Amino acid sequence: ADRRSRQTNPLCGDDIEIWVKFGSGQKSLSNGVINDISFFGKGCAICIAAASILTDYVKDRSKKELTKFSEQDMLSLLEIEVSEMRKKCALLSLALLKDCLYVKGKS
Repeated sequence: ADRRSRQTNPLCGDDIEIWVKFGSGQKSLSNGVINDISFFGKGCAICIAAASILTDYVKDRSKKELTKFSEQDMLSLLEIEVSEMRKKCALLSLALLKDCLYVKGKS
């Protein structure tokens, strides 16, 4: 992987790590396309479902496109109503993806 990030949600016990690989042969990761993405972790159903849906969605999309992807976009992807108390669960994987998009150098 070119980038990885791990975070926890102490309120729910979610613990997720995500790995991102950008397309090979690209001169720069700054506008690279996500070639592969995976996650591992444990958490509530909303957290795991959100991570799974997000990894499916971002594959083959550019970093430039994904930097514009918002929390509201993520909640819309889930296609379910998420209460205020569970938004952290639903948005944890997006926070990890944003970490991977903005981190300089390899993790």
